This record gives sequence, C-alpha cells and structure tokens, in this order.
Amino acid sequence: GWGSGIVLGGFAVAIVALGGFVAWEHSTAEPMLDLNFFRNPRFSMSAFGITVMFLAMFSTFFVLTQYLQYVRGYSPLRAGVSTLPFALTMVVVSPRAATLTQRVGVRRIVIVGPFMAAIGLFAMSTLTASTHYVVFALMLCITAAGMAMVMPAFTAGVFAGVPPQKAGVGSAVNDTTRELGGAVGIAVIGSVVTAVYRSKVDSALASLSPDLAEQARRNVGRAIQVAEQVGEQDPGAGAKLLGDVRDAFVVGGQTGFRVAAVAALLVGVAIAWKYPVGEIEHTGMSGH
Repeated sequence: GWGSGIVLGGFAVAIVALGGFVAWEHSTAEPMLDLNFFRNPRFSMSAFGITVMFLAMFSTFFVLTQYLQYVRGYSPLRAGVSTLPFALTMVVVSPRAATLTQRVGVRRIVIVGPFMAAIGLFAMSTLTASTHYVVFALMLCITAAGMAMVMPAFTAGVFAGVPPQKAGVGSAVNDTTRELGGAVGIAVIGSVVTAVYRSKVDSALASLSPDLAEQARRNVGRAIQVAEQVGEQDPGAGAKLLGDVRDAFVVGGQTGFRVAAVAALLVGVAIAWKYPVGEIEHTGMSGH
C-alpha cells in the first residue's frame, strides 16, 4: 500500500543521503567527521555499543508501554510508575560505573554490561499477563544495571577515539548514535511485534466483519476498542476477543524482547572480539 511505499521511499532517500555524506567526507580536505576515526576499534566499538544499547532501551519502553496499558490494563500514570525500577537502577548504577571501571578495567565492564542487559531482556521475553510485579521489577533492574554499567565507558571510548581539538565531533557522534539506536530500535522491534501480533490475532478476528477485523489488525490498542464494541452486543464474545488480542500481543512482545536481547548479546560478543585490551583514562564523563 501507499504506507509501505512511503517507508521504502524514505529508506531509499536515507541510503542515498548516507552514501553522499560518506563520499563527501572522503573527498573533502577538511571533513566534518573524519571517517578514519572509525578505524580505531575503541571509537567504533563504543559507538556501536551505544547504538545497540539505545536500540534495546527505546524498544523496551515502546513494548512495555503497550504491554502495561493494553495487556495489564494499567492507566498511563500507573504504567509510568511501574517502570520506575528501571530509572532508579540507572540513577544508582551509572554514577558508580566509573569507580567500578577503575577497579575491574574498561574492557571487562563493556563486555559484562551488554551480557547483563541481554539476560534482563531474555527474562522479559517470558512476561505474560499474570507475571507478578516483583518479578517484572527485577527484570527491569537487571536490564537497567547492564545498560547503566556500560554507558559511561562507551561515551569515554568515543571521546578517547578523537583528538582533543575534535571533542565536538566526539560529542556529536555520541549523541547521533543514541538517536539512531532509539529510532532504529522502535522501527525494527515495533515491526517485529506488529508482524507477530497480526499473525497470531488473525484467527480470533475471523468472526468479525471485514471492517472491524481490519481495524483490529492494525494495532493492539484499536483491537481492544473493537473488543469493547463487540462486548456491548455480546459480553461473552467481547471477553474472548479481548483475551485473544492480549495473548497475541504478549507473544509479539516476547518476540520483540528476544530480538532486543540477541542484539545486546551480539554487542557483548563483538566487544569481546574487537575491543582493545589497553585501558583508557577515566574522563569523568557520564553516559547520561
């Protein structure tokens, strides 16, 4: 449809623009971003790590926001409060990450952190409509601790990979990787969740009119509204449809968390393989 055409067109424009940027930066005498910086494994691996950690973080909240409101039935306020363990863990762990890094070494931290985040994300892939909140909060804390542990080290790695006079470039790369990771995470994981949700919910929509079925396939929020409409006429059918819709989204969310977990796991593997053994001096910079 036209929506897919717009997405593909935007993707093509982005690829052309990126290619043009790379070509220009290679040819100009004074590039804005010297692409040779990416030959430094500390710089490139740190930028890669930030990108994927933010991919996992943003996609996690994208899925959790819908899970808490549409599956658990929480209000927007209660859903927001329910995710506070993630934020609190970040606040507690991140300022202490520099001290921990000095004790055990940068390389160990940037390997362990992504693996810990992956463990938390794999745990969240087991979430169901009846998962106890304490278990859910523990999953959030593990994921947040892994991410908070590595953000300062990755940020320091980006800045250490550029000359002091290019600190502004390092800051721009640091910010861009975060924005890129967040945008790609929502796009990719959101597409995965939607695709799985639609494949699972189709059988439950067979008894609906084509118009209502199409509306319910779009997203879980609209599907719940359709279920409520059906329930006004037939409470039993509405309750069953509501349960089927929530179950379908849970399966989609579980798949999305697994994809995010694999991405975090790959960061840990890539860092273990390519990140240099030598240490970098602590810069005092925070990842937040």
